This record gives sequence, structure tokens and C-alpha cells, in this order.
Amino acid sequence: MAAVTHSHGPAEVLAGPGSGKTRVIVGRLKYLISDRKLDPSSILTVTFSKAAALEMQSRAFDSLGDLGAAVNFGTFHAVFYRILQNQYRFSKQNIINAGRSRELIHEAAASLRISLSEIPGSLQILESEFSKAKSLGRELVEALLKERLSLKKADELLTFDSSVLNREDFIRLFRKYLKRMRELRLIDFDDMLIFCNSLFREKPEVLKKWQDKFKIILVDEFQDINPLQYECIRLIAAPQNDLFIVGDDDQSIYGFRGSSPAIMKDFLVDYEDAKLYPLNTNYRSGSKIVEAASKVIIRNTERLDKDIRSFQNTGIEVDIREFENRDEEFQGLKKGLEEAALRGQDPSQTAVLLRTNELSQLFSERFSEFLIPFRTREKVFNIYDHFIAQDILSYLELADGNRSRGLFFRVMNRPYRFISRNSLKNDNGSFEEILEYHKEDIKTVSKVKRWIWEIEKLSQMKPYGAVHFVLNGIGYLEHLKYYARENGADFEAYREICEEILYRARTYKSFSSWLAAIKDYGDKLLAASKCERADSKDAVNIMTMHSSKGLEFDEVYILDCNERVIPYHRMVLKAEIEEERRLFYVAMTRAKTRLHIFYIRDHFGKKQLPSRFLEDLMTFDQKKP
Repeated sequence: MAAVTHSHGPAEVLAGPGSGKTRVIVGRLKYLISDRKLDPSSILTVTFSKAAALEMQSRAFDSLGDLGAAVNFGTFHAVFYRILQNQYRFSKQNIINAGRSRELIHEAAASLRISLSEIPGSLQILESEFSKAKSLGRELVEALLKERLSLKKADELLTFDSSVLNREDFIRLFRKYLKRMRELRLIDFDDMLIFCNSLFREKPEVLKKWQDKFKIILVDEFQDINPLQYECIRLIAAPQNDLFIVGDDDQSIYGFRGSSPAIMKDFLVDYEDAKLYPLNTNYRSGSKIVEAASKVIIRNTERLDKDIRSFQNTGIEVDIREFENRDEEFQGLKKGLEEAALRGQDPSQTAVLLRTNELSQLFSERFSEFLIPFRTREKVFNIYDHFIAQDILSYLELADGNRSRGLFFRVMNRPYRFISRNSLKNDNGSFEEILEYHKEDIKTVSKVKRWIWEIEKLSQMKPYGAVHFVLNGIGYLEHLKYYARENGADFEAYREICEEILYRARTYKSFSSWLAAIKDYGDKLLAASKCERADSKDAVNIMTMHSSKGLEFDEVYILDCNERVIPYHRMVLKAEIEEERRLFYVAMTRAKTRLHIFYIRDHFGKKQLPSRFLEDLMTFDQKKP
């Protein structure tokens, strides 16, 4: 193969799905070491995950024995941490963990009097956005750390807006956070790259030391690299530029980490003498799957041209089906799993792919309900543990006569009623106590009296009507909308939880029977948790589309392939839609033999449209259940 025996200088391997890119990298290592007799310790092979690095190392060892073990394998973070450790004597104690990072963000916000809600998610979102900001390059970080520079420079360099804070507050908080990290001599994974970049530019002798050590560099999954990683790799590869990169711009799905499919084109511009080696044969998927996936991805404009062909001349048609609602969709999935079992298919060779973690959790829950063995990277999700479910059930418990102070505390200001937590002193609360405490406050007294009337009304309703009244009559759904807007959360995900709870309430005639069912349901989930173990070979895989990247399965189900799900409703810009299309393409090409794409027509009374990504696939047999 031409790519394996590439002589020297920069090279780009454009590797489509299932084209054997790992085989190419291992084959090239064998060529360099066995045929060209190069020192294996002078070769650096960079991957994006520790698991991928270990797998590559294992395959190289199988192919080359001890010589393969001498090759330097590692993730970007591991490689650059090693450099910093050597130069600055950094240890693991200098690497900040997620919990401490969020503490520092919270402390920095408090010192700047920037309001951050306690809502789960805000600190994580900011942490992710800080990481994305760092990936833009060291210039932004240096601008923020230098007192003499105004925030205007940082504003020019920041190419995105925070979903949690306004632009000015985000920059102020980011600056405070960076300074606090430096004071404590703490670094995160992004800092490793920034420190290395600055080190290489400020101390050429240090850079030369690592250039002399790593004569040849191979990079896997190059489409996932961010600008800062690319800059560091280019510095080490110079001046020989023996840089061998493998990737596929059509599988670039980590824009939120700063990656872009354009980097595959940029490489060919930055290295005008680079050789391009396309791998256009898909050895994994049947011809019908490859044909369908190609029809989808060709709609993207930001991509290099390819002509992907299946190694297999025949294949099973892609199964695209419409279902009335999610219940019928799940029954269609269940029937398909039963048919696979009759064919003797190993359940571990089946994957159910969803767009979001929330959907992954909801379908995991359905599997638990029917005691179908599954494994997932997510914790088994009990919808009744969600804070929204807890809020709604607290309203219903109050209506049922429970007067625990905890119930009052939970919902007294959801929606906001200006009620003070100091108004309740005893373990058992009362509306009378709240009214007495606020007797001089006419506005609050009025709202409490309205709340008393609402609780009385709830006590006369069956569960379905009661939940509907909490959401719409009491205004809890409107409260969630405000809550999501103020804290950068996803209101659509909150609405999905509300609708699911409302849907579940419909079959119960009394609150007591529903509570008993909830307890029984929790027990079932606990029993089903044994089905999740990663070593279970009789379990179906449930995961997000992002998590499926790099994996393959005999049979794949892509569920809820509707507008606002895929593409995700928050993705509206052209670049965002193209990334969503790439994500769908990745999901499709995980399938080897059978690919099923399901979408629904109705969700809790609201009409649903099939995803726009299915437009070019409707020529396939579309079956009604």
C-alpha cells in the first residue's frame, strides 16, 4: 500500500469509515522499523484516547515484538505532560481535577459578584467553555493574564459566546479563573498545550531537544485536533516535517472542543509538498449502508471529495420506518431484537444509538422496565430521581396531606412566591405558619393564599390531571423556562422530562397507587442494573452517537431520527448543521450488516417531522410497523 511505504516528508491519509486506518498506522510502523531500520524510540504515535493508544501499542507489539514496544505511544495530553514534567518538574498533584476546577470557578464568580445559580450544569458548562477558549490558542490566555492589556484584546480573540454568561462577564470570570490557577500552580489538560507552546517558542533549545528525539510523528484521528494541538505538533515536527496524519473530515464531530473538518484541508495548504493517500474502500459496512451514508454526507459543502465504495458487492437495504409514537417505536425495536435472537445474533453485536444523553437514559430505562439486558456508559436513569419529578411529586404529596417541612422547602418558590425559608421552624410545616411570618407583606400573603387554593384543587384530581395542573395551572413549566434561560440549561430537555412524567401518570387512578408503582419501578431498575456490566456478553449496547465513534456492530438502530433531535434543536448555523450531518454519518457507518433508522410522528400530542437528513434516503423501502 502506497501510504504504508510513504518515504519521507508530510503525508495525509484520508481514511473513510471502515477503511482500515489502524492497519495503515501499524503497517507504516512496521515498514519504518523493519524495512527502513529506523530507531523505534524516535517515532511518536499520537492518539486521542488512552484506550486507542493502548490498542495501537498492543497491535504494534504483536506485529514487531519488543521493537514495537519501544515506539512512543500516547494521547496529546500524555505526551505534553511528559514534556512539562521534564522541564518544570510538574507532578500529578499539579493537575487539577474537575471537582476542584468547578470550585475555583464558583469562588472566582463570587469574588466578582457574578451570579451563578446552583442549578446542576452551569459550572460544567463554564468549565467546557473555558476549555474551548483555551483551545483557540495561547494568545488569548496571555492577553488575559497580562494586566497591561485591556479586555478588548481578549474580546477580539474570543470567537464564540458563552451560553451561561454575557460576553463581558465570561471574559472577566475566565481571567480571574486563569490567574487563580497560576497562583496555585495548577494546570489542566488544555494548559499542558499552552505551556508547551509557550515553552517551545521562548526556549528554542528545549524545542530542539524534542525535535531531535521525535524524528517521525504519526497522528491518528487528525480531524479531531484543535488549533492549539496542531500548532504544538507542527513545532515538534519541524524542520524535517516527517508528519504522517490519518483522519476523515466527514467524521469531525467535536466542534465543541475546538476541532474543525477544515483542518484536513489546512494541512494540505500548510504543507504544499504533502502527499495525499485516499482510503476509499469500506471493509466494514454492506454496500447499501455505504450507499445510504454517502447520500447523506455528500450534502455537506465543507469536505474533501471522496468516492467511498463498499468492499462487499451485496447488502441488506437500510430499514427506515415511521412509528406513531415512542411507545410504538420501542415495540418495533423490541421486535427487532427478538428477531435477531432467533437468528442467533450475539446481543453485544447490536447497538442502539441516540442523539443525547437524556434519550440514552430514557431508553435505558425502557430496557430496564422490560428486563432486557443492556450495557451503557451512562448511569441507569430513574426518571423519578430527576429534580423535576421530585418537584412535581412534592406538590402531589402536599395535596395528599403530607406536611413535611422538606416538601414545603422544595416547592415554595417554584415558581417564585417570595417566601422565606425562615418562615418554617418545625419539622412539620403549615401554610398558617408561612402566612403568619409574612403577614406584613401583602404581595407574599396573596401568593401563599393562591398556593393554598392550588393545593386544595390538586387534592381533588387524579394523577394525570394533577400533573397537568402543576405544569400549566400552577406555572411550573413556565418556571422551568425561566430557570433554563437564566442558567444556560436546555429547556427542551426539561420539557421532555415533564411530558414523560405526565405520560406515566395517565394510567393511575390515585396518587397512592402511583407511589406504589414508583417504588416497584425503582426496585426493577435496581435489579436491572446487573445487566449493565461491561463484561456482559448477552447485553445490547445503548449509547450516544458521539460515544459510538470508532466502534462497529453487526446491527445498529438509530432512534428518534426527527427534526429538533437530529439535527439538535440548538444547532442552527450552517457549520452546526453540517456537524450534525457528520454525526449522523458516523452513526450510520457503525453498522456492518443491518442498519435501522426509526422516527416518530407524534410525541405527547405534538406533530413530529422526520429529520431532514432522511430526505435523500426515502427511496429505500420505508415500512410501517
